[in-house]
Amino acid sequence: MPVTLVVQRPDGVEYSRTVLTDQGAGGRTHDIPLIASAAGGTWRVLAYTDPKGASVGDTSFLVEDYIPDRIEFDLTADGTRVDRNAGASLTVDGRYLFGAPAAHLDIEGDVSVSADSQPFEQWKDYVFGLSDESVDAVQNTIGDLAQTDDKGHADITMPLPQLPTTSRPLKASFTIRMKEAGGRGVVRTASLPIAATGNMLGLKQEGEAGEGQQAIFSALAIDAEGNRVAVKGVNWVLKRLTTTYQWYKTNNRWSYEAVTTARKVTGGMVDIAADKPAQISAPVQWGQYRLEIVSDGLAPSSASFYAGYYTSEKANTPDMLPVALDRTSVKSGDTLTVKIDARFAGKASVQVVGERLFASELIDVPENGTTVPVKVGSDWGTGAYVVVTHFRPMDIAAKRMPTRSIGLAWFGIDRNERTLKVSLTPVDVMKPRQTLKVPVKIEGAGIEKAYVTLAAVDVGILNLTNYKPPEPETYYYGQKRLSAELYDIYGQLIDGMGGNRGPIRTGGDSGAGNFQSPPPTQAPLALFSGIVEVAADGTAEVPFDIPAFNGTIRVMAVAWTPTKVGHASVDVIARDPVVIAGTLPRFLGSGDQSRLRLDLLNAEAIPGDYALAITADGPISIDPAILNQTVKIGAVGSRTPVDIPITASGIGTVRLAATLAGPGNVQIDQSFTLSVEPANPPVTRRMVHTIEPNGGITVSKDLIADMVPGTGAVSLSVGPLSALDVPSLLRDLDRYPYGCSEQLVSRALPLLYLSELGGNDIDLDGSVKDRLTDTVQRLLARQDTNGAFGLWNSYSEDFWLSSYVTDFLLRAREKGFAVPEGALNQAVDYLRNQVGNSPNVEQGKGEDVAYALYTLARAGRAPAGDLKYFADTKIGQFGTALARAQIAAALGMLGDRPRANAAFQSAADALQGEVDGTIPTAWGYYGSPLRDAAAIVALAENGNARPPVIQAALKVIGGQRAKYRYASTQEMTWMVLAARSIVEEARAVELNVDGSAHQGALYKVYQGANLDEAHKVSNLGAAPLQAVVAVSGAPVVPEPASSNGMKLGRIYYTLDGKPADPAQVEQNTRLIVVLTASREGNDQTGNFLLVDRLPAGLEIENPTLVATGNTGSLSWLTDLTDVTYSEFRDDRFVAAFTDQSAKLAYIVRAVAPGHYALPGATVEDMYRPERNATLATTTMSVIER
Repeated sequence: MPVTLVVQRPDGVEYSRTVLTDQGAGGRTHDIPLIASAAGGTWRVLAYTDPKGASVGDTSFLVEDYIPDRIEFDLTADGTRVDRNAGASLTVDGRYLFGAPAAHLDIEGDVSVSADSQPFEQWKDYVFGLSDESVDAVQNTIGDLAQTDDKGHADITMPLPQLPTTSRPLKASFTIRMKEAGGRGVVRTASLPIAATGNMLGLKQEGEAGEGQQAIFSALAIDAEGNRVAVKGVNWVLKRLTTTYQWYKTNNRWSYEAVTTARKVTGGMVDIAADKPAQISAPVQWGQYRLEIVSDGLAPSSASFYAGYYTSEKANTPDMLPVALDRTSVKSGDTLTVKIDARFAGKASVQVVGERLFASELIDVPENGTTVPVKVGSDWGTGAYVVVTHFRPMDIAAKRMPTRSIGLAWFGIDRNERTLKVSLTPVDVMKPRQTLKVPVKIEGAGIEKAYVTLAAVDVGILNLTNYKPPEPETYYYGQKRLSAELYDIYGQLIDGMGGNRGPIRTGGDSGAGNFQSPPPTQAPLALFSGIVEVAADGTAEVPFDIPAFNGTIRVMAVAWTPTKVGHASVDVIARDPVVIAGTLPRFLGSGDQSRLRLDLLNAEAIPGDYALAITADGPISIDPAILNQTVKIGAVGSRTPVDIPITASGIGTVRLAATLAGPGNVQIDQSFTLSVEPANPPVTRRMVHTIEPNGGITVSKDLIADMVPGTGAVSLSVGPLSALDVPSLLRDLDRYPYGCSEQLVSRALPLLYLSELGGNDIDLDGSVKDRLTDTVQRLLARQDTNGAFGLWNSYSEDFWLSSYVTDFLLRAREKGFAVPEGALNQAVDYLRNQVGNSPNVEQGKGEDVAYALYTLARAGRAPAGDLKYFADTKIGQFGTALARAQIAAALGMLGDRPRANAAFQSAADALQGEVDGTIPTAWGYYGSPLRDAAAIVALAENGNARPPVIQAALKVIGGQRAKYRYASTQEMTWMVLAARSIVEEARAVELNVDGSAHQGALYKVYQGANLDEAHKVSNLGAAPLQAVVAVSGAPVVPEPASSNGMKLGRIYYTLDGKPADPAQVEQNTRLIVVLTASREGNDQTGNFLLVDRLPAGLEIENPTLVATGNTGSLSWLTDLTDVTYSEFRDDRFVAAFTDQSAKLAYIVRAVAPGHYALPGATVEDMYRPERNATLATTTMSVIER
């Protein structure tokens, strides 16, 4: 049976779809290539046997920038509670992943104190302290706790911060970081309850309270260790709670605040014995209540609860029935004993449920419960649930309605018989740069053919997410979520409502932007064998070529036959006699000064003098005097540090190699990669020149003299209209870093007409054909079942956007690209239905209807009657010039030229109104006067618009293009399409290009070696021409700060909330970066993107990978904005938001000593890029501690 494997990006968009055939007993493997700019976050992989059905399996993986751990440590706590005065005693035992003790490494830590909901395991169902009392977390950071000894051991004491005054129990959460000598750290966490100051009262609700029934609670008293004590004269009060909501408006948004008042209902006094809880009960009606108990000298307690038809899913409520089995692993044919712990007499339905109903029996249950034997069937699969439904009949005399309770328990069947025994026996320790041979032995396969896959992965990578080796037997034979649903008429007996299905919610599953980052310093170790067929004797040998890797390799095996599965894992240490551990910044900016830190760790070599040689290839400068030096290696377990100062002298990829030679014929090499990026973000400078007849223009490398070498490019456009500079427009679109449906289409649509525009001389990234094919597939993944398209996914349908996407798909099909007929028909049907449901157009609206009608005309399915009706009676009501031009173009495609001309004239009138400000711009549809003017020119060919209309639009394009420095994706796309529409007019252009005749407009890009010689373009015609020269690249001198309709701020803080100066930071200091952005003016809506590029000396702490990266534990940092998207990359922080103002934060650590450029952050409105702000680039230094 073929299996369809679907890979989804973090935004839910389908990334790839592959059909896999059986590669051995049902096994299949597939490599998923990820592009360098793959979005960070959690990706999902789903498997389908029926692509139109539900998935039969799924998994996920993280895509993040990371550096593997090189050390690990165990963190243990002395005692079970933290003394309030002495603090916590913790023990650290660290080791390098290549086996040596993590000796003489610094340790730092944080402690956070918060409320503890379960301070005592034996009293986990009780509430201690006042439930309505809030406790703000407090945190303390200790920079230098201790240093490990020769064995990697350290005993540390973590004092507590000033504790909050509260009746609630508290707990301390410890985050301990062991720091490598190079500056990076590894984190472990632990949590302990804080010892109480005295005795406490606790409350536990005994079941739910119905309307008009008794609310029953158990009350106990305990000492600071959790032991019961007796207390007399405990006062209790039951209060009725009433909540109202007060609405208020902030930041142009409505929110509400809950206001709760309490009224005493009843109260009393109770004695609590030392051997059993006291009972408190009181009648309640429907609503919310709080029970409070107090006694002198004891911490009080309170518990809030609902009475009436609120329900809970705790196992001690009346609706849940305790059910237990005498064992949970059985064989087919065995007999299980089911224990039913009933609170009342009645009848019970005992059912065995798996993929279907296996067995059912109705029994009588006495008041104290009973046991039931269940014989396991041979066709019950790998496990099943026993589901017991217990009914108590109605008691008229007691005025009691019928009640029902449900319980269940799971058991596994034949697990041992279905599990393969897998053993791996590689060497324990090996040298790098050799082949690791892994012998495999599989037992229990019998006569079946067995297969196995092996993975060999760096434990330093696995530790980042605490990854566990795959256990297929647990996945297949472990407890699964109960998928059966229960139908009954119980609800009719309660409230007279119709019978509803009630899903049984108990059960469980066992184990259940486009920015390119710098390359890793060293390639990660993650090797996979593929499917290996096991010999008849159950053996196989799998080889792995291990590179120059020092650390622990975890070898993980998954084996299977047609009916059985199994797994195994084993660790292998790979190490050189002397381990060369290198630490570099994750990247450098051009001009940055830093260091290559080498730690030479003696694992098993002879001490003495060693020759160290450094070689470098790429844009880096190193003092020649230190490239070759003698270093003294100490005894086994010692560490010898060597610092190599480096300076980035250009941009590109640097390859460094360290070679160590010494006693005992030791010859060791280790390589490192470092990316050098422009220190300043790229800019584009656009210049317009007039070339008179017989005149000319020269393009030379002088134009990029102020750009960082290797980044400069010159786009040249010569034609009748300077605004339509196709090369720079296409290059800007080509590098647009966003991936919503609008921008996917905007980037791809002009590429359909590249050959018509002379695009062969325009440098673009990647194959145009492949990119267009990929865009079609990505858009189709966002199509809903009704044919509509969403901005980021398939379930956020958008009428106008659906027309835009369908327009592109129709054009792509016209150009010969494969577009599935069914999907295209669905899209067209959706537009036709939407138009049919929109008989009228409100004044100033109708943009979505107009685009749909144009697209339907392109598909040959336009409703002619509707088009003529709109043209004759409603054309002036359409809100934008684009909408009216689309009606005109649709009429032109139907052959109705008179109506088309009239509609184009109306579009021209609307365009002038947009320019004058008398007609509002439709920002909600990505509109602007420039976009609409370009669209009129682009659509003119469909309706044969008259020259005055086209000339008026061209005039607006020229004026708007000169007015604004930036253009949106919509504006750029329609301008390229407009250039295509006037290609015929441009054919009259006669040029001489570098001595060769050229007919028609010239679109060319010069960069790299093409600029070594000057290029001259001359005008051979009789009329003046416009030449647009767009120079792009990273400037040597950074651009000044700017604010264009937006404000942007960035402040660095210490962990305790004090402002910090980023100009000079000590190594290993952690800082909080707080960014604020806001929109100026009356129109404050938008889709904003903020990018904060990091200096190379700071490393971002990704909260997905390390607990210390989470800003939520900082009590002083409040009012942070919820973002729609964020990324924590090696060289930047990225966030998208829609609020008119935003406050964002992330955590960085100063790692690599040196002097660095500190780039300015930027923010812009993605669809109105003229709204933007940029901070100035400055410098910073990281000082070695």
